[in-house]
Amino acid sequence: MPGSIDRSVQYEGTTKTEELRETRRTALNAERSSLQTVVTQLTSTLADTNESVREAQSLVNRLRRQYIPELEREIDK
Repeated sequence: MPGSIDRSVQYEGTTKTEELRETRRTALNAERSSLQTVVTQLTSTLADTNESVREAQSLVNRLRRQYIPELEREIDK
């Protein structure tokens, strides 16, 4: 990361390079923190979605076991 900070401020044309580096470093750290929050939220949402899918699959299997034999009996009459 220090190399990318240096590259991002090398053409600013100022004598306050340390201030620019620190400002860029702060911005990058804030962006990293924000992205880590998004990743955490996505991970949580994915886990919740996977659980919902498992519950839906279980419900479908129960309904199939219950109603398909009944439907087949009705069709065979």
